[in-house]
Amino acid sequence: HAHVKERGLSLAVAPVEKGCLSSGFGPRQLKGQPMLPHRGLDIAWAWPTDVYAAAAGTVVNVFYTASYGKTLVLDHGAGVYTLYAHLDSYDDDATLGARLEAGARLGVMGTTASPRVRRHLHYEILTGDYDPRRNVRKLQALNAFDLPSAG
Repeated sequence: HAHVKERGLSLAVAPVEKGCLSSGFGPRQLKGQPMLPHRGLDIAWAWPTDVYAAAAGTVVNVFYTASYGKTLVLDHGAGVYTLYAHLDSYDDDATLGARLEAGARLGVMGTTASPRVRRHLHYEILTGDYDPRRNVRKLQALNAFDLPSAG
């Protein structure tokens, strides 16, 4: 777990049943593209695996975009949010407005985006004032590995 110190919140660094870090936070260059910032962690696994809430929170957005695929955003309070992208499916309990406990199943790690991506979870830890009608990129992304350990 990582601790968002100034906010008094502990979050799972890798909220998946199984997976390996396949891409870290920060600048990266994908084949044939310019160097771009990567705002989260990519955690890959060859087979479908469950994705869990990094901490207790409320589902404040469920959406699809070409770049994120099926995505869910949790509000953990104190201006801290987590984003889970490229899901193949959502759990029945992970609906807009649902209050979920830490470790609640959110869905299944997937391949959704356009074009399709290899199976992985794109996971972001975000801070700021979030309005679901605005782009999540308006929030500040934090590197989970730069946060102090919670334990």
